[in-house]
Amino acid sequence: MCQPCGCVTFINQGPETVLKRAVAIIKELGITTENAQLFEDGERICYLIASEVLPSEDEEIHQIAQWVAGLHQRNYADRSRAYAKAAREVFANFPAKAPPQEVITTWHQLEQLCHKLDDDLIFAVKEPAIRDAIRAVQHVHDNLQERRAELLKRYSLDGF
Repeated sequence: MCQPCGCVTFINQGPETVLKRAVAIIKELGITTENAQLFEDGERICYLIASEVLPSEDEEIHQIAQWVAGLHQRNYADRSRAYAKAAREVFANFPAKAPPQEVITTWHQLEQLCHKLDDDLIFAVKEPAIRDAIRAVQHVHDNLQERRAELLKRYSLDGF
């Protein structure tokens, strides 16, 4: 669980509240089994970009890495533009038309909530499409390395 997305507020209120909020988010964002990976791609591309610029906890290693990166500065500028373009394309594919940071934060909250739902609660949902969307969210990290590779290939990006 994390504080920034607000999931704790709902989790602390119990399973029924978690389910109610999860269903509301699925409807709000328009999440289906077919498009759940689009939202995860939003998180994934942001992580790939952020992992390149966040400082390491080890200051010495961070300084060395920054020096080496500086040796390739021209290459990194092109890479940076390619990743930014890919991120904009990923965000443009979200069915929900809200600012990307808001959509991804809400998506992240949904992921946290869906991990708290057991089969009995999911089975109680009357709408099959909503049940399927919850299950798709629960399995969005399956084949993580393969999904990452697909994202990189789709946007002709080289991995960091």
